Amino acid sequence: MGVHNRPCSPNEADTIRVKAMKGLGWRVATVSEATSSDSADNHIECNFYGVRSMTQNLLKQEALSCGALVFILDYFWLETCYYESRYGLNWVRKITALFTCKRTRVIFLPNDRNGEMDRMRRGLRVGQDGLDDCFTVVDLDEKDSKRFVPLVRATVECHDALYAIDRARNHYGQWLRVDGYCAIFPGTTSRADARNLLESLEVRFHQSPALP
Repeated sequence: MGVHNRPCSPNEADTIRVKAMKGLGWRVATVSEATSSDSADNHIECNFYGVRSMTQNLLKQEALSCGALVFILDYFWLETCYYESRYGLNWVRKITALFTCKRTRVIFLPNDRNGEMDRMRRGLRVGQDGLDDCFTVVDLDEKDSKRFVPLVRATVECHDALYAIDRARNHYGQWLRVDGYCAIFPGTTSRADARNLLESLEVRFHQSPALP
């Protein structure tokens, strides 16, 4: 899970959300650019921007080499042009590399509101393949994201704890920055199989309270 900050303080928003994901039955490895000396369980430090720096670092780690089921890029603090400035626009190459881990089934990327995801889906330049040319991409609105994206589900679950430390640092405050999620599967995946896999992820949440 790519997050904004390195989870370490018990009163830090990402720490609370990671704990909520674990409460839903997920094993979680967090990923950020943080270089703090404070240790955090299952944390990977890497630069998201470059293809080689990100994918090689991730694929070397036990969290992914043993087979991560999902990879989720965080939607918190997705500021204007954040893909271009921090996450990079070269996600065709990154996703191709991440899918070399055979157990990885789906990659969730937040859809920004200023068109960067649309550009990546179409192809950044004329004649260049976009995400839709290389992979099976399923659009998820807020309702579907709550059902299928573990980080979104967990963030809603721990709303009260997040609201207590910062009224803006919770799902409803941060969702204003995005326009849903893109669920990305290998290009050989049919749309029916993609939907079935998403439904199988929801099964993990059935013991949790119903969400609004």
